Amino acid sequence: MYEMLVGIPPFYDDNMKVLYENINRGRLKLPKYLSNEAKKCLTRILTKDPKKRPTLDQLMSDPFFAEIDWEALEKKKLQPPSILNKSPEEEHK
Repeated sequence: MYEMLVGIPPFYDDNMKVLYENINRGRLKLPKYLSNEAKKCLTRILTKDPKKRPTLDQLMSDPFFAEIDWEALEKKKLQPPSILNKSPEEEHK
């Protein structure tokens, strides 16, 4: 989820040693452009202690996912956002 919203993995660095240090230190950088709901959800998901991470049911009821109809999603009845259905030519019209 972090990578999808931010564009790079959490704790990322080209240098593997620095990457591991970033993971061990647990200093998660959240860009200012993320919504408060996204920041709170990511912080919960990426908590260092696995016992403190949310369950799937807890995530499904998280405010970040409030607009998702989980039953319709499971039945594959949801359409992706319309912008994803447009070709690049259609978007520039």
